[in-house]
Amino acid sequence: MYGAWARAFQQADPYLLPLAAIPGTGMFMSTSQVVQLLLTRHFGSGESSCIATQRWLEMTRQAECAEDMFLVLRDLLAAALAQERYAGDAWLHGAVFEAFVNWYRLCKHVVATEVETLLGEHQERVSDPVANTAWPHTSRYQH
Repeated sequence: MYGAWARAFQQADPYLLPLAAIPGTGMFMSTSQVVQLLLTRHFGSGESSCIATQRWLEMTRQAECAEDMFLVLRDLLAAALAQERYAGDAWLHGAVFEAFVNWYRLCKHVVATEVETLLGEHQERVSDPVANTAWPHTSRYQH
């Protein structure tokens, strides 16, 4: 519901909230929650995360943030995802969400722009039937 509320108020994303509920296709989400969803998909169990790690690190460097901030987040998230039966519960781990907040606040100007561009590219393809089966996690950020 935060995503819909944020959109109603000038498409702002003033609060960082944990992505405790994994949304279905087509649900509006705030940019910060889209980032959490992408991270969840990239670093869940059974995922090969080398390419995703490199892409997130690239954004972190572009934002002139310490790479360790992202690596700590990635490692905490991967461990929480491996431990939880429901992926959304990983974001309710205090250390995971705190690491996300620390990283995202400093890197937001680069990360949000990249993710919004990715989503814009996806929206341009929505009329294509293949677009409905290839949500953004299968794009340039996969693996």
